[in-house]
This record gives sequence, structure tokens and C-alpha cells, in this order.
Amino acid sequence: AGASPTTPTQVLLHYYGEGASNAMWEAATFAAARSAGVRVIAPSFPGWGQSGGSRQSAKAEPKGFNSKGGAVETVTHLLDYFGVRKAVLLGFDWGGGVALQYALEKPNRVGGIVFWNGSYRELDALKPLCRMRVPLACCAEPSEWFPKRKAEAFAQAIGIKVTNVDGEGGAVKVALRMLASDSQAKRKGTSRGKR
Repeated sequence: AGASPTTPTQVLLHYYGEGASNAMWEAATFAAARSAGVRVIAPSFPGWGQSGGSRQSAKAEPKGFNSKGGAVETVTHLLDYFGVRKAVLLGFDWGGGVALQYALEKPNRVGGIVFWNGSYRELDALKPLCRMRVPLACCAEPSEWFPKRKAEAFAQAIGIKVTNVDGEGGAVKVALRMLASDSQAKRKGTSRGKR
């Protein structure tokens, strides 16, 4: 079955580091999305995995994400290529920072953000997200490199609470709930318009 521009879509954004690519995502993630009727786009950013090109800036900050050919531009090109109007972005580590920056730059293309053990250096730059109508979730799987206090700092910066999750499966469940809520809201809006 072909996907339309309004098919619920989840974009999975990987971390930045040794071995980083779309191969990080578990098969169960794709199976859960398929069973929910959700299209999944899981790119490897340029220079990672099997993709060509130069690696983008590793700095989890606005300037790095917005550079020419940077992560925000890459996500836009992907959505355009697949004909996606709006998507929920699930970003892990550096990918979480990409998702937040994308929401700041292109809020009308974002159905929600799941920031899972994410990285973003300029917390003050995130304050506009508090005023936007983009659903946000800060998911934490406490670990040595991502202590609970770090998750709480990010969540406080964007005005939400931390959702503790058990790995990738927990973060994916949060994203799928966002997509389901968005689909229900659209159906209600459509039925109101027909009356």
C-alpha cells in the first residue's frame, strides 16, 4: 500500500559517534509502527552508515544543525522526497537535538518530538518551544552518560516533565501515542467540518 502525504509518519534520528547509523534501530520498532499503520523513515545522516557525503557537525547546537547541508536541511529533504507534510520525530542523543532544532525551524512540519536521552548544548535557545503547539516528550533511560539531572534540565528548558522509558521500545511507544493522538484530533476536526 502506498503512503499519502497525510499517512502518519515517524522519523527516527540516530546518534552521532562511532558506529552511528540507521542500523541502531531495532526490528521491533519497525514492526510496532507497521502494526499501528505508521510509515517509518529511518535515515543515516550523510557520512554515516551506508550513506555518502560529508559528516555533519557533531556540535549539538543551532549553528551546527543549521549549517549548509546540515541536519535540519537533511530532514527537510527527506520529508520532501517521501511527500510527507508532517511527522513525529524521535531522536536519540544527537538525533534528539536535531529533532528539537527542526521543531524550532520548521514547526509546521512537526507533529511531535520525542527527545530520547538527547543532546542539545544551548538550553536557552529552546525556550520558544514552550510557546509552540508542538507535542513534546523528554524520554530518559538513566545511564552513566545520561544522568537523571541532565534529563530534568532538558525537560525544564522546554517546559515538560521527564518520561522514564525502558530503552528504545519505550521511546517508540511514546512516539506512537503522539501519532495516534494527532490522528484522532484530525478525525474529530474532519467530522466537525462535515456537519
